[in-house]
Amino acid sequence: MPSTKCAVRFASIVLAAELAVELVEVKLIHERIFEKITMPADPVFRMTVQDIFSIKGRGTVVTGRIESGTITVGDEIRIQRNGYSKTAVVAGVEMRRKVVAHAQVGDDVGVLLKEIGREDIQQGDILTGSEFDFTWKS
Repeated sequence: MPSTKCAVRFASIVLAAELAVELVEVKLIHERIFEKITMPADPVFRMTVQDIFSIKGRGTVVTGRIESGTITVGDEIRIQRNGYSKTAVVAGVEMRRKVVAHAQVGDDVGVLLKEIGREDIQQGDILTGSEFDFTWKS
């Protein structure tokens, strides 16, 4: 009788190992699929620019607190102020001196913007999701 119990346990262990391998394969496929999909920023994303820094060879970093929504590296966002609007791509997000993939409402962040010069943005500008149209009140 003990050999039957050992055979059942061995079969259970083999089955568990096979399921674990399949789960890892599914996770890898999932990561590969979603790595290639780029999406616009959260449509409700909004952040007021508090400060601006230029980093030679990297781009322009704007800082501020996220007022609504989320932001992720690779998002397309819009820089807006009265009578001005420009689109940019998020090249990096940093929070408390750590590089992160995304940030959410309430986070104080630095956002690295691709192909945006210091002259393209100023303190008080609004960053929004690319789908969101912010209207200024006169």
